[in-house]
Amino acid sequence: MKKITFLVCWISLILHANFKPTWGKISQEEKNYKICNFEKEANAVILAEKGKMYVNYDGVSSQVFRRIKILDPKGIESGTIEIKFQAENDFEEIRNLKAQVFYPDDYYQKPITLSAKDFYLKDVTKTWKKYEFTFPGLKKGCIIEYQYTLHSKNVVFLETWEFQHEIPTEYSEFNVEIEDKMSYRPIVQGRKLLNKMKNEKRSQSKWILEQVQSYSDIAYTYNIRDYINKISFQLENYGYSGTTFVSKWKDLLRTVDGEYKPYYRSKPLQEVLSKVKKSNDSLQYLKNIVQYFDSHYAWNSKNIIGASLSKSQKEVLNFKKGSRSELNVLLNALIKEAGFKTDLVLIGQRYYGRPIVSYPSLQQFTGGLTVVYLNGGGYLFDATNLNQYPFGYAPPENYNYLGLVIGKEEKWVEPRMLLSEIIETQYYDYNAKQYSKKTVAGGYFVENEDVKKEGVKDAIDKEDWNKLSEEKNIKGNKIKLNQTYVIEEENDMIFIQNPLASLIRDYDFNEENRFAPFEFEFPYAVEVRVIIKSSESTKIKNSENFSDKMLDPELGLLYSQKIEEKTNSILLNYKFVFYKTVIPENKQKELKSFFEKLQVKLNNQIMLFKE
Repeated sequence: MKKITFLVCWISLILHANFKPTWGKISQEEKNYKICNFEKEANAVILAEKGKMYVNYDGVSSQVFRRIKILDPKGIESGTIEIKFQAENDFEEIRNLKAQVFYPDDYYQKPITLSAKDFYLKDVTKTWKKYEFTFPGLKKGCIIEYQYTLHSKNVVFLETWEFQHEIPTEYSEFNVEIEDKMSYRPIVQGRKLLNKMKNEKRSQSKWILEQVQSYSDIAYTYNIRDYINKISFQLENYGYSGTTFVSKWKDLLRTVDGEYKPYYRSKPLQEVLSKVKKSNDSLQYLKNIVQYFDSHYAWNSKNIIGASLSKSQKEVLNFKKGSRSELNVLLNALIKEAGFKTDLVLIGQRYYGRPIVSYPSLQQFTGGLTVVYLNGGGYLFDATNLNQYPFGYAPPENYNYLGLVIGKEEKWVEPRMLLSEIIETQYYDYNAKQYSKKTVAGGYFVENEDVKKEGVKDAIDKEDWNKLSEEKNIKGNKIKLNQTYVIEEENDMIFIQNPLASLIRDYDFNEENRFAPFEFEFPYAVEVRVIIKSSESTKIKNSENFSDKMLDPELGLLYSQKIEEKTNSILLNYKFVFYKTVIPENKQKELKSFFEKLQVKLNNQIMLFKE
């Protein structure tokens, strides 16, 4: 039986419990189990799970067993199970599914077994189906278990085994047996698993992890599965002929480049461009091309994983519909034909996981995007979504670390997100008892419902004021919001609160045992100018040492506040910039410290009163 060579280091772990599962046999230790010692707030825990995979030339058979204990009534939701599989053309199928539950009332003596009618087969997509079932009568202390066998025709990419889940895991074991003359490249991920498998060379076909924390409460991540402990395999050699399946990136790229080449035939592209309004302004001409494309071509809602095309250039042009890949290749071809410097970049959207550079496989990508280099910057376009966000702002899920440029040689780029900004002016007339604000927001803030409704939080509490007027205008890259209020009750004393306080206080970096980098949706800057019209009798309090600035270039953070007193007016300026989208987990201490210091400044209030 073929084994897989790894660098392995066995690190001895002190176990709270040593669970090695056997169907239907509950140990005394499992019966007495009350709390997960390494994650004490857990409502449920995987006591044990075991996977065994058999691989031969006919396909793959994966046996899965899992046992869960409900520790708290809130953990009952862990008793609803979903098992997804690729059912189209019988590519995968589930066999021998069974499940049972043990109750503490009879000291786990008589389990209730679920019958075939309790397993509901449902469609997920045209390609995928799932079995769904719920264990009956669950309560604190119940132990549930289920097992099944997944049969797959796919011997190129084996099913991934995840050691880490939404609830903590006491014991996870995975075994693989592979037919002779077949070899696979292992792809190992996760700090705990990698730490256990380094420094010592050893052949291995069995992996065990114990006391693995959950990932359900990990904040600030695009896709937590990018960082959990798991192992997958890619076929390297197949059969006695020694056929090699693992390619180099440049070989895959040349294949894709050849497949895309017919989409760049000049004559059909020129016919399309002849219908686009020309402009001597390069940026305007680019906008015209994108707007024309958006109004004439539609996405057929198909996501073809990888980079393949199913329709020709002629078909997409004639039917004016295509898959994600087809539309993006066509848009890139049009923009290139128009004379712009551009790249077509393969990306994997955030939901799909970040690309692994050391893993040459087009299955990591969800399609290609167009990058246009103009005026010293880069504009990113997703042909399936060209009008939801302002020009040049592709949907945030498309920015996922690296992208692979289509060409004859391997070249990786990191698409940069454009800065989204809010600039707001809040004007308070202390004498006329009127308050107004003007908000100008751009970038991804254009789609923010809170910003569209109210702008930034008011520096002055206006709960009891009457709104005189409101004007809202969304045009191009900007949203403009004008509001005017009248103050009915006279107040000789007002407090100026930090309008950015609620935004900044939403950040929380107190998480323990962080194992993933901090990933944020998009870079942004918010600036609020508060202008207070006053009189000579207006006095100000708490303005000493108000002006301040905090800057950490490594974290990509800037905060400033300042006050300026002029004749009959007081000017305050608040600014917060968060211009990095990814911060390594080893910077958590610095990140937490920055925001803790910032919290102190947020509490500073300026008080105005009349003598």
